[in-house]
Amino acid sequence: MDESGAMAKGPHTIVVWESLSIRLPDGRIASGSYSCSDDVVTVQTADSRKSLHLGGSAPRDLAITLLRQLADEGKT
Repeated sequence: MDESGAMAKGPHTIVVWESLSIRLPDGRIASGSYSCSDDVVTVQTADSRKSLHLGGSAPRDLAITLLRQLADEGKT
């Protein structure tokens, strides 16, 4: 397993998804999952998906930011 949580075996890569939930300022809970592969964090919810290059941030911290953005856009 590499530092991103992906396991490489031959030409295939297994990506591990982690659950994530945050409390929004209005008290609602936004939930989704995130993965990190090739220095890109991807967050997905039931309605949408958003990705961003790590750029020195911790994967979980960036995933929280992306999930909050999806919630602000009404996509959680």
